Amino acid sequence: METLEGLDTRLLVDLLRDRVSPSKSLGQHYLVDDEVIERSIRLTEEFDCPLSRGSHVLEVGPGPGSLTLALLRSESTVTAIEIDKQSVEHLRRVFRESTQSLTIDGADAVSGRWPKGITHVISNPILDSITKYPSSIPIQLSILLVQEEFAHRMAMSSAPYDMGPLGLNLWLDFDVSLDRKVSPSSFSPSPRVQSRIVVLKPASRPE
Repeated sequence: METLEGLDTRLLVDLLRDRVSPSKSLGQHYLVDDEVIERSIRLTEEFDCPLSRGSHVLEVGPGPGSLTLALLRSESTVTAIEIDKQSVEHLRRVFRESTQSLTIDGADAVSGRWPKGITHVISNPILDSITKYPSSIPIQLSILLVQEEFAHRMAMSSAPYDMGPLGLNLWLDFDVSLDRKVSPSSFSPSPRVQSRIVVLKPASRPE
């Protein structure tokens, strides 16, 4: 898409950080690692749910828009929900010519209503909203970036230590897959913990 030429991950982060400092209360750590972003996009293909013009992707907490940029380049329709007003202003400024493909909603993704027709969720974890998404057609794929410890609880990867209500409730509806680890250096500012990419795909369980 021609209107996205000249933009890249580091530029988007720098443009936002030049105006505001990341909010500790919102836990803002901006993703600056292109390999992690590319991996998130590639996973949609590996799980047989590739992004295309027919995809409607929900992104929660886009911040500077580094992942948003990659999603728009896949020619998907993107709805980005961002609670931070200054980040919303930044996103509307840098993506002002992408209004046909991008909707920026300045709201709380937990309490706000999600749009209909979402096919993919690629974002920070909003598990309760994903599991209760009201649609006759379920979300095809969710790719989440979470803290390492939380990822293992989601996948119950080290039973019995990680077995609990979170993993058991997810198991009822999803196949949960752990993907690559993400180091603190992949973010600006760097968090104190390791992160992990986790994939949720609706499960086909026998009745």
